[in-house]
Amino acid sequence: MAHTVKKQRLIITPYKMFSAGAKHLQEKLKELTNKKVLRVKKTSTTFNPRESDKHIFWGKCDEAWWSNKEEENQKNIARNKLKTFKAFKEHGIPHPEWTESIEEAYNWCKASDYELCGFARTLLCSHSGNGIIPFYHGCEYGIEGRVFPSAKLYVKYIKKEHEYRIHIFNGKVIDIQQKKRKVGFENRNNQIRNHKNGWVYCRENITKPEGLEELAIQACACINLNYGAVDIIYNKKQNKCYVLEINTAPGLINQTANLYANNFKEYLNV
Repeated sequence: MAHTVKKQRLIITPYKMFSAGAKHLQEKLKELTNKKVLRVKKTSTTFNPRESDKHIFWGKCDEAWWSNKEEENQKNIARNKLKTFKAFKEHGIPHPEWTESIEEAYNWCKASDYELCGFARTLLCSHSGNGIIPFYHGCEYGIEGRVFPSAKLYVKYIKKEHEYRIHIFNGKVIDIQQKKRKVGFENRNNQIRNHKNGWVYCRENITKPEGLEELAIQACACINLNYGAVDIIYNKKQNKCYVLEINTAPGLINQTANLYANNFKEYLNV
């Protein structure tokens, strides 16, 4: 009796099942490939994998699902802010000064030329500004309203003219975005530039400093990431770029989702 040949499937395992980016990627891949594209929970006990399946791991990966342990490790490095900075330091990637020592960070406050001295990170694996506490010139231990925060990581503040997100796939730049002020938003925060603080990503009228794209490629390469969205700031006075982090599950909508889907289609040969 002849065996039925089962059709090839694309399996997306997201770091969170309700990830909007993973959902948009699934929709775009369905449109592009006409294949069955599934989102599968990383802890699923009912999913039956096939040898013909093509896998996409969106964000942090669960060890039980990951066949390439080296790549799993690289993704988890990128997700952890402290591990990322250590990798940047080892490979000479420009990035903000950082410390794990509360005493050293406290001394930054005494020597800082800025009112804002840095950011304390109470969470090493987070996004959208979660777990970030700014600390300021004049902060003192135990003084109400200016208490110096206790955290796992301290990052010195670098004044930025612009902030960018560079999308890298397989060693190439596939998209460039610049953070710009959201029209009509009040009480904008210029230090922590995220959506809830009045900033949005734009592609129009972008001003790119020299070496921006090359630095993003180098940042991904130093952790051996096949794809990622590299966040970079530009200091005008120093005429220098600094890498803040690499996102392995960036937000995807419309054009960005199309770009990733097309690149996965080509890379996976589906």
